[in-house]
Amino acid sequence: MAQPHKILIVDDDPIVAESLEELLRTSGYEVCSALGGREALAIIEEAGRVPDAIITDVVMPGVSGLDLLREVRKRKIGSAVIVLTGYGTVESAVEALRLGAA
Repeated sequence: MAQPHKILIVDDDPIVAESLEELLRTSGYEVCSALGGREALAIIEEAGRVPDAIITDVVMPGVSGLDLLREVRKRKIGSAVIVLTGYGTVESAVEALRLGAA
């Protein structure tokens, strides 16, 4: 039997992270979450399996979602990256798309 798709959720708001995690888990995905970019990178490094997708907020303290996206691309991690934000700008949207976000 095939393994379920693994999704990493990255959001500094625990309510948002938990809500997304619950929604995706009940839809049959294997889900883990991180409350920031640094924690997400640590999870990726320690995981025995790279996530199929990363869903990240843009605005987070420390390592932002765009910083995380840059690092994922730099390390050639093949995960699809989906960027969410409640505080988007045209510039951040263009930058995310330029970096390969979905």
